[in-house]
Amino acid sequence: MYEKKVTIIVPIYNAKNTIEQCVKSIIKQTYKNLQIILINDGSTDDTFEICKKLELTDSRILLIDKENEKVSKTRNKGLELAEGEYLMFVDSDDSIQENMIEILVKNIEEYELCTCNYLIVKKKKKVIRSKVKSFHNEKNKFNNYIELMEDDMLFNPLWNKIYLTKVIKENNIRFNPNIQVGEDFLFNIEYIDNIQRAKYIEQPLYLYNIFESSLCRRYTNRNIQNELIIIRTLKEFYKKNNYNMKYVWNKSIDLIKSNVENLFVGNKDKKEIIYYIDDMIKQMEKEELLCENQMCSRENKMLFNIIKKENIKLIYKYLKIRYFVKTILRR
Repeated sequence: MYEKKVTIIVPIYNAKNTIEQCVKSIIKQTYKNLQIILINDGSTDDTFEICKKLELTDSRILLIDKENEKVSKTRNKGLELAEGEYLMFVDSDDSIQENMIEILVKNIEEYELCTCNYLIVKKKKKVIRSKVKSFHNEKNKFNNYIELMEDDMLFNPLWNKIYLTKVIKENNIRFNPNIQVGEDFLFNIEYIDNIQRAKYIEQPLYLYNIFESSLCRRYTNRNIQNELIIIRTLKEFYKKNNYNMKYVWNKSIDLIKSNVENLFVGNKDKKEIIYYIDDMIKQMEKEELLCENQMCSRENKMLFNIIKKENIKLIYKYLKIRYFVKTILRR
């Protein structure tokens, strides 16, 4: 049952309060043939000392200490060291159900990628992330795989998936160190472009922890070129495989909405946000990443029509009202 080894890569930075629980949840797995790679990315707290103690408790743990190079280079280091036939990622502030690896291994045997549901854990309360039912797809319907899951934040993450290490190494799939937001999405798109079968299971096997401090990290400066790479990659993938482009065009406009909302969260001033909107739209139009409004959702059609009128102040006003309404509804 445990013939094939599974490599679990855990990138770690300043996780002294969570790393022990995270690693112990991996050690206690019902599936035993594991390589557990802990990579300390230049932590400045007691994280590395805690990891050294954990390493002494289990011979399956490989602890790497290196200078701070951010998460993409840290994960790439893990990929270089991976020995298992299967590969997984776990974030250092999360944990996994004790049978997660066993279940994912069973489900990937006939496929090349398996994704599972997860639990959002906040103040000890657990909520199942998605109600999407189990399904599988062949390559000619991978757009369904992406679209059904991404709307529920199931496609982007690395940590709710099990991969074939062979596919990653033979196709030299790596994380782009120049991308700080969306690098996981790009990795998953490249991976799925090199396989033929994928499966999703509705069981929530991963525990995604949200702490009060997480709210402080919600805002991040967004780089337009970074965002363009993401949407351009999605467009090229859909065109290459002759998928319906409706999702791409909606995604483009959704990207504008989410990024501007992120700027509101970061309390950026009106002038800066208007400049950002104008710059992003110009670059998206230049690369033909904004297209037929008849293929968009009702809200996106309306926003697309405003964009066509080149009324940046009106776009700003609409998105500000939209953000204000969403903020009230969250309370």
